[in-house]
Amino acid sequence: MVRCAVVEDERENRDMLRDYIFRFNREKNILLWPFFYSNAADFLSSAEEYDLVLMDIRMPGLSGMDAARILRERDEGVQIVFITSLASYALQGYEVGALNYIVKPVSYPDFALKLTRTLKRVTDSRTEIHISGRGKVINLSADEILYLEASGHEVFYHTSGGTLCRRLSLASCEEELPEYFCRTNSCYIVNLLLADSLEGSCITVGQEKLRISEPRLGYVRKRWIEIREGS
Repeated sequence: MVRCAVVEDERENRDMLRDYIFRFNREKNILLWPFFYSNAADFLSSAEEYDLVLMDIRMPGLSGMDAARILRERDEGVQIVFITSLASYALQGYEVGALNYIVKPVSYPDFALKLTRTLKRVTDSRTEIHISGRGKVINLSADEILYLEASGHEVFYHTSGGTLCRRLSLASCEEELPEYFCRTNSCYIVNLLLADSLEGSCITVGQEKLRISEPRLGYVRKRWIEIREGS
């Protein structure tokens, strides 16, 4: 999982980048956990640490370029990708060690291509789940899990590549998971970074539409919004 800050003053562009990021999550083998800022000052005042920053250059007040200079003084390792309407602005990015730039209007193919190249330089911190069975141990990255399903005394880990079974309680499995997972009822825990949609009392992940219990509906909606809004 890669913690990613998106610094963009225009709401329409933030919403578009949000859609692109969650689409990218569903298509690729690297998860981005996005956090959104409408101005550079709020971003710089945040105590959060990020692996990757997508930064608009032209913003009211503190520009993205000036913010990147300040950021680089604090953190030499964070990767910066500029988003700009003019490629000539992005050339200044070499001053602050920017890794890449994306030209507006941003298309998804260009976004995915640039991001894939950039992420090769980003340390991907993954939570590993160790599943024992039949004399061997399988190391499963939490980022690969779509959802967990409890049935009887077993828990099934559903991934895009197949399903793994573990003889353990769902509560015990839940303790090992990162905070972007959310229990939707007594049987399911869902990876919200890979979920497609939440409609009514159902959440869709992969090809499955899973029921959300009435007592947990409010909490699941709250976590859904927090994950989507990056708060």
